[in-house]
Amino acid sequence: MSPNKKIEISEAILHIAFQDNFEREMAALLSEPSIHEFSARHEARMQKLFRTERRRDFCRSAFAVTKRTAAILVIAVALLFGALLTNQEVRASVVRTIIEWHQQFTRFRFEGSAVPDNIEGWRISYMPEGFVEYQNTTLGDLLTIIRLTNEQNETIVLEFAYAESAAISVGSGNAEHEMVLYSNLELHIFHGTSDYQKNSIVWYNLGYAFLLQSYLPIEDLQRMAVSVVPIQ
Repeated sequence: MSPNKKIEISEAILHIAFQDNFEREMAALLSEPSIHEFSARHEARMQKLFRTERRRDFCRSAFAVTKRTAAILVIAVALLFGALLTNQEVRASVVRTIIEWHQQFTRFRFEGSAVPDNIEGWRISYMPEGFVEYQNTTLGDLLTIIRLTNEQNETIVLEFAYAESAAISVGSGNAEHEMVLYSNLELHIFHGTSDYQKNSIVWYNLGYAFLLQSYLPIEDLQRMAVSVVPIQ
């Protein structure tokens, strides 16, 4: 018999013997009852894991209920907001201001505006001392221009138009811009930075866009802006 053949036979015998021994040991283990006692530390850890899992189940259930409640609230608020938008005064307050910045001018547009039916026009209830109205021009039904002057030939120009059908442009150039809330109006103020550049204020009110310009101090123009009231 060759040496290689002897090696193959020996390996086969060892494999069979190992398998028989493994089967006998497994049979002996299964025939004897086995009781394993866990340590107190292990038992405490397992109890903690069980409690954590129960809390997670509770949180998942509560979160699901909360999501359903939140969804109901969102739907209710949306329906309420939609109902409010049928009111003309509320629609007029929900307006989006779009500002386009260019090198030499700035353009304003107001979207989502609504004009109350009872407004027939606008008037200036405050004029700086010495100023009087000398020109009031209406271009169609869209744009109105009111000019004021005094004995020194200083001028104030107020322009207003339906916000949905017009854009207000300001020659901003090197002017300094700021936005302020003044008497519940959002005023966009442009401070002229040179002797030839006027001060300007742009604002929105009740469906109309306004532009007020003059060399007068901004304080005077602010008082004039909030004094422009509707004629009803």
